[in-house]
Amino acid sequence: MSDTVYSLKTRAEFSATRKELKALEWLCQICHTEDPDMLPWPKEVPECLFFFGSEDDEIIAALGLYRLDPDSCEIKMMTSPEHRRRGLFSAMIDELYSHPEYNDTNFFFCVRPDDRITRLAVESLNPEKLADSFRMDLNLPAPQKFMSDPTDYEVPPLFMTVSREEPSQLFYQFALKGPVIVPDAAFCRADLTPQGTGACFFNFEVRPKLRGKHLGETALRMVLRDLASRHVDHLWLHVEEDAEPAVNLYKKTGFRVTETLSMYLF
Repeated sequence: MSDTVYSLKTRAEFSATRKELKALEWLCQICHTEDPDMLPWPKEVPECLFFFGSEDDEIIAALGLYRLDPDSCEIKMMTSPEHRRRGLFSAMIDELYSHPEYNDTNFFFCVRPDDRITRLAVESLNPEKLADSFRMDLNLPAPQKFMSDPTDYEVPPLFMTVSREEPSQLFYQFALKGPVIVPDAAFCRADLTPQGTGACFFNFEVRPKLRGKHLGETALRMVLRDLASRHVDHLWLHVEEDAEPAVNLYKKTGFRVTETLSMYLF
């Protein structure tokens, strides 16, 4: 019997066929029974490109591809325990590279440090091991409570603009007010979940010359207020474990470390 790999692109949410979603749910169950330390399938991400490995019309492996930015994607992979060690993971990675639009894409894979089974499978493909990262989460209060917090009534020296390239993506840009306006003083992005009540926070950056002036905290609080006004109640992000200034900034605004992850780059 030969393995076949095919792809199905989704749009706003997980819109695979009902049969495929049921097979994916079954696959997740048996994989976590075999390997309880495996990361769960990230259903909170708004857009995904599915790759399914099948044999005799039975789905035995699944790979999810999540766009992080124009140059980067995160990979999630599950293979039925009885069909492991057959090169399905490698075949699906090869399938990714067969699509011209992904030729110059960086693929990241997250693994829990205690998940030996997945870690060995990933390392067998000789990826680059990156610094460990933290997943940090924040539960936002109700909009009216968030807006009434007296610490958030200070007028920040920043002007914020919000734009969308996709319905689920919010792009924030900040200009520094003053005698001379500094555009692009800071920027970031938030991707909304299909339900619109959660968001993944990406690419927060303050111009190097403007760091150390509390602009990052001011900008981040403005983003949190805006997301709360949109009825987002849960926010999460990934940050390198050794990026101490960023970790401290996120902690100052209420984020808490919920998990440590090993990161690999293909």
